[in-house]
Amino acid sequence: MQVSQFKDSMKLMTYVRMVVLLIAGSLYTTVASATPVVFTDRALFDAATAGLSGLNTLDFDSLPTGPLGNGPVQGISFAFNTGVFAPTVIDAFDTTSGPNSLGTSGDDTFLAGDSFTMSFASPTNAIGLYVIAATNLFANDFTLTTSSGGTAHNATNPETILPDTGKVFFLGLYDPAQAMTSATLTSNGVNADFLFNVDDIRGQFDPPGGTPTGTPVPEPGSMILVATGLCAGLRRWRNARG
Repeated sequence: MQVSQFKDSMKLMTYVRMVVLLIAGSLYTTVASATPVVFTDRALFDAATAGLSGLNTLDFDSLPTGPLGNGPVQGISFAFNTGVFAPTVIDAFDTTSGPNSLGTSGDDTFLAGDSFTMSFASPTNAIGLYVIAATNLFANDFTLTTSSGGTAHNATNPETILPDTGKVFFLGLYDPAQAMTSATLTSNGVNADFLFNVDDIRGQFDPPGGTPTGTPVPEPGSMILVATGLCAGLRRWRNARG
């Protein structure tokens, strides 16, 4: 091979390597900076996350009904903002799976404005859950946010309606680039008046089995009379669903 041909060949190889490196760098930047994918459809969420290992569902059906406490359960620790009402595993309404779902001691339901945060013992690249509302909702009445920066809102229309007229909404996030260590579900408490339950929390959690550890959140003694009065009002709202 002549010297000029050799030099031309080397230049071509150098050029090809530069192009490959530029493409690889571009792809890496795109993946690394990709925002989490948002889902309001459980089937699409399941299809997108089918390749993840260790996916399990906290459906509350393996737990006894009664106070949930702060956990952890299946590797999830909870921090609730539900006022005087304690988080409770209940079997009072139709659900998306099995007999049980998550509510509170306030006549078995969460109220508009309630929220809770889940901290994961092992980070997860996906998180999804069902919200089951007793009445019609507006879009964005519920927000699911994660430690990786993802945000999901409920859709305008429910995914399905249960036999007892409960409206089912799915909120999910999948982040292939960054695992999540926590997620928070918040509900709109401004000029809002609705009841809801939560079921089928899906992610890379421990498998079902066992009971929650930790002490159930006590109900403050000074608020028991207030809670009793509120329960009477909530019972009227609950009848509209049941």
